Order: sequence, then structure tokens, then C-alpha cells
Amino acid sequence: MYLEQIQNKNKLLKISLEGLKMTIETITKARIYNYGNYSSDNYGSHTLCCVINGNKFYFSYETLIAFNINGEFHIIKNYWGNTTGKHLNWINENKSIREDEETFLNNYNRLINGGNNND
Repeated sequence: MYLEQIQNKNKLLKISLEGLKMTIETITKARIYNYGNYSSDNYGSHTLCCVINGNKFYFSYETLIAFNINGEFHIIKNYWGNTTGKHLNWINENKSIREDEETFLNNYNRLINGGNNND
């Protein structure tokens, strides 16, 4: 089970980095900020949101866990643990809208790659 979670995390990261690479080529305005509520800035890098051309990509550590592209918001179910669960709740507390991994990745690919899955 743990190996499967690592493989899934790596797949999410690979896809998110490929999509961001494609998006970066057309950047007109980008910024990165911390979306978390940590009492210390030492942990701020664990909860980053990257905004590119108005589209938001939320990360827990190095894993894409939510995104808002062209006004379409998607957030994944918690497959990792308490810390990522806290990060997901900071983004959106409504657990009923969280998507399973396949749905999340399909929506990501549809919006970023025009439906082409190049992993």
C-alpha cells in the first residue's frame, strides 16, 4: 500500500510539473504565496500556491493537491495523512467536493494538456 501511495504521489508530481512547464512557456504574470496558517515561516514552504495567468496550483510539500484553472476548481481526496488533510482543509473544508485520484488527474490533464495524457 505504501509503495502504491509513493508511486501515485510521483505520478501526480510528474504530471503537475509537466503541466506547469507547458504553462510557464506562456506566462504573463506569476506569483507564489503561502496559503497555510502555520505560526512559523519555517513551514510556509510546505503550503505553496503558484498563480500563473490567474490559474492557481496548490501544493502540499511538492504534491499538487488542488487547482483552479479558468475558474474550474478541483481538489483531491486525502491519500496521505493528517498534515496533508490540514492543508486540504485550509484550501477548502468541503470534503464532498474532493475527487478521487483518477478524476483529479483526468480533470488536470483536460484543462492543462487539452486532454492529452503524456505521462
